[in-house]
Amino acid sequence: EKMAAILPSDKPYLKTSTLETYKARIPWLLLLMISATFTGQIIASFERALAAATILTAYIPMLMDSGGNCGSQASVTVIRGLSLGEISFSDFFRVLWKELRVAAVCGVTLAAANFAKLMLIDRMLFHNPMVTVHVAAVICGTLVCTVVCAKLVGCSLPMLAKRIGFDPAVMASPFITTIVDAISLLIYFRFASAILGLCGRTRGQKQGTPSGQRARAAFALKPGDGALPEFRDGAVLVGIITGLVAAEFL
Repeated sequence: EKMAAILPSDKPYLKTSTLETYKARIPWLLLLMISATFTGQIIASFERALAAATILTAYIPMLMDSGGNCGSQASVTVIRGLSLGEISFSDFFRVLWKELRVAAVCGVTLAAANFAKLMLIDRMLFHNPMVTVHVAAVICGTLVCTVVCAKLVGCSLPMLAKRIGFDPAVMASPFITTIVDAISLLIYFRFASAILGLCGRTRGQKQGTPSGQRARAAFALKPGDGALPEFRDGAVLVGIITGLVAAEFL
C-alpha cells in the first residue's frame, strides 16, 4: 500500500469503510498534487521558448512518463532487494554503479528508437516540418539524461530511506515519478535552450535574416530563467516532500 501512496491498513478491503479508505488515500494525493505544482512552475518559466517552438510541448508527456517508468523500475527492484536482505546500505555505490550502466544502455536504446520514430513517422509519414534533426536531438538527448537521472534517483532514495529509518516502500512509484518529472523538464528546457538557440542563430547568420536572433531570443535565458532558480525549484520540491514524509513517519 505504501508503494501506491496509500497509508497502510490491516483491515480487508471489503471490510474497510469508504471514510477509512478516503483517509488512507487523501494525504498522499494532496501531497503529490501540491508537489506537482513545481512542475507547472518550471514549464511557465520557459513559456517564451515553448511559444517559439510549440513542437516541444508535444513530447513533454513522453519524456516525463519515460523518466517515471525508469525510476519506478529501479526503485521497485531495490525495494525488493532490501526487503529480502539481498541489498544493504553498504552496497550503495555498487547498486548506483550498476544502475548507471543499465541506465546508459536503456537510455541510448530508447533515444535511438525515438529518433527513428521522429524522423520516419513524425516527419516523413505525418509530414510534420517542425520535427527537424535539431528538435529530435533535443528530445533524444533529454531522454538519455532523464533515464540516467531517473534510474539513479530510483535506486538511491529507497536505500537512503532505509538508512535513516524510513520504510523504503515510501520511496516508490508516485514519489519517484514526482521528482523525476521536475528533473526531466529542467533537462529538456536546458537542451532546448542550448541546441535550438544556437542553431537558430547559425541559420540567421547564414541567411542574413533576423530569424536567428528571434530564435536565440526565444531560448535565451532571462535573469529569472537562470540555472539556479530552476534547480532551486527542484531542491524545494525534494525538500518539501522529504519533510512531509519525515513528519508522517517519525
